[in-house]
Amino acid sequence: MFELLTYSDYLLKREILSLFTEILVSLQQHHDLAFSENAHQMPGLYLLLMHPRDEMRTWSMECLSQSGSVNTLEDFARVRPVMERIVGVMEGDHFENEDYNDDDVSCFTRSRTQFWSGFSHFLNLFSPATLTNGVLSFFPDLSGLIVSQIYTRSPVLWQALKCLNIFLENVGTNLWTSGTFSALDVFDALRSVCVPGQVTPPVPDLVKACLHTLLTFVMSCESLDMYQDIRDKAIILLLDIHDHILRPKPSNITSSASSSSSSSSSSTSSTSSSSFSPTSPSSINHSNTLRSSRPPLHKPPRHTQA
Repeated sequence: MFELLTYSDYLLKREILSLFTEILVSLQQHHDLAFSENAHQMPGLYLLLMHPRDEMRTWSMECLSQSGSVNTLEDFARVRPVMERIVGVMEGDHFENEDYNDDDVSCFTRSRTQFWSGFSHFLNLFSPATLTNGVLSFFPDLSGLIVSQIYTRSPVLWQALKCLNIFLENVGTNLWTSGTFSALDVFDALRSVCVPGQVTPPVPDLVKACLHTLLTFVMSCESLDMYQDIRDKAIILLLDIHDHILRPKPSNITSSASSSSSSSSSSTSSTSSSSFSPTSPSSINHSNTLRSSRPPLHKPPRHTQA
């Protein structure tokens, strides 16, 4: 088993992978097979993050979570062939294509969602240095593939947002010198997810998840000449999101006011403070998101938006 995980090309053989899967699933029922040391040096475990079977994906994730990260270029060299195959699958877009039987993709799930979920976990195992000097250096088109999933609101939008956030938090400004797209391309992609007035209505939970990515993105642009333009666009978008999506609906306010008028003045005060408590979930999420930004992102006075 150790040899198969170390020399992962064997797992690309359909018969070997099938036999290996059946044996491992059977052994898991009676033994603890998790690798706690040097798992990050076994390329086969990274392949299994996108395996067709849930048991294999879960097992490889547990093994890699208990091991170290891909911290050095030597570590990256071991997993680079795996990354090449992953990027090839993304570019070929052979998901759900049952007629495509190439051995290079037989080890991967045909579910786009499962594949991207495993890939986001894979990316999260790289240190900032190996993401910058390894992944982006050898695969400059990868970040563009991720952004395109967001811009087109693909079925893996959630997973693509997570992948983009991993790059933004760990690579920062290096993303704009290594990627094949501009910062404005990324802003447009994020805006397409949460801007009001789209044919497909914005999903509040998705918009809230996008806010952190948006703010992290703006911070990564501080060294760019277009930073001022991007910052201003982001502020306007944040206010738009608040006014049209995150702010309580007028009907709720009317209902609350009607309910308050039927009670005594003391209970009115209590009800009102409860209804508009700053500790309500939507208020916490929005205010904390805005307050977590750096000074240049502070919201301007509301009268400027009139």
